[in-house]
Order: sequence, then C-alpha cells, then structure tokens
Amino acid sequence: MAFGVFHRNEATYQTAEDARLQEETRELWGRTPKNGLGPAVQAYQSAGIKQPRRLEFNTNVKPGAESPFEAWWYLNLTSGVEAREKDGETFACIPIDVVCNLQV
Repeated sequence: MAFGVFHRNEATYQTAEDARLQEETRELWGRTPKNGLGPAVQAYQSAGIKQPRRLEFNTNVKPGAESPFEAWWYLNLTSGVEAREKDGETFACIPIDVVCNLQV
C-alpha cells in the first residue's frame, strides 16, 4: 500500500542536488530535528505548504505521526524506517517512489 503524495520543498536542507540523489536512490533521509529525540524523515502532506520547486513522492512506509499538514517517520519508532550513516551522523531513511521532481 502506498502512502502519499507527500512533498519536500526546496530549501537549504532540500537542494536540487538532494532531490536528484533522492530520485536516483529512491530513498529519503532525515536528520534529528531541532529539539528532536532522534533522526526522523519529515515531509509535508498534500495540504501543507507547497512551493513551486519541490520533490513529490509516495512511500510504502506508513508515517509514524501525522498532522493535516506534515508527516514524520521516526528511526527506531516507526516500522519500516531504516538507519543510514554518513560522516559519523545517523539518519532515518524511508524508501520512496518519486512522483514528480520539480527541482530540476
């Protein structure tokens, strides 16, 4: 079962290069948010803030928490979230199917 369409808006933490890499690897990674308890993938729901430059995606991993505007997938708390390591930092990771990359 697919969940979504979710999106990530272009920002300093979601660059065009990040979107290209996410499309290529079919993975979306997330750091520990400010004041967060651990790594989490964060995205907007369809009703969330939508900017013209964004990556839209579906995933087979059900969000661990949702609001009408956002969704979160937490490492070690949300079933299906995997850990990834880069430069000594641990990230949460979910598999994605890119619907549309508007950051090209």
